[in-house]
Amino acid sequence: MEVRTLRSPEEVVPLGEAWNRLRAVVDAPVLRHDWVMAGIEHLGRSDDLLVVCVFDSGQLVAAAPLSRPRRKIGRIRRLGLVGQGVHGEPGGFVYQDGPALRRLLSAIAELRLPITLGGIIGGTEIADGLRSAGGLRVVTRVSRSSPSLEIPADADGSEALVSSSLRSDLRRARRRAGRIGPVAFAMHTPTSPEELAPLWDEVLRIESTG
Repeated sequence: MEVRTLRSPEEVVPLGEAWNRLRAVVDAPVLRHDWVMAGIEHLGRSDDLLVVCVFDSGQLVAAAPLSRPRRKIGRIRRLGLVGQGVHGEPGGFVYQDGPALRRLLSAIAELRLPITLGGIIGGTEIADGLRSAGGLRVVTRVSRSSPSLEIPADADGSEALVSSSLRSDLRRARRRAGRIGPVAFAMHTPTSPEELAPLWDEVLRIESTG
């Protein structure tokens, strides 16, 4: 297997089709090639790009979209996932299989650079692989995959789930809205893609108004 470290967006652009085939190992939008390119082009302009790729017989079999800030944060310039320091979303590597992932992690270890991977998808497998690469001190912290809210069985409406100060803010906001026009609320529980689609379109329309 051949390892290449790509350092410019122009080198990463042609990998789109091959990259998206690999993301099927873990099907997540943040692993798509277009997500990574958006991070490179719009969020990582102040970073040095280091996209570590593994090829087998000329075919892409693994990739890690990494970058390194040009300015020190504290006293260390750490590698991290492209754009994650700005958008804060989870991310990860794409790979064809176990051997491809192990070669990718070995190549990252060979860079001998400090690295911070926040919200990494497939975190345990990647952390174990970096430890096995040798010569590295790997520290892991477990985080929840998503926030949750426990709803008591005796909760009387959604207002019972928020603090008194937030309830006050909501009442104030409703009064302000009422001065503009009639205020009404509707609760939707879509059970199919067909029911969800128009609701989601309306969410995006309202969000796009700023």
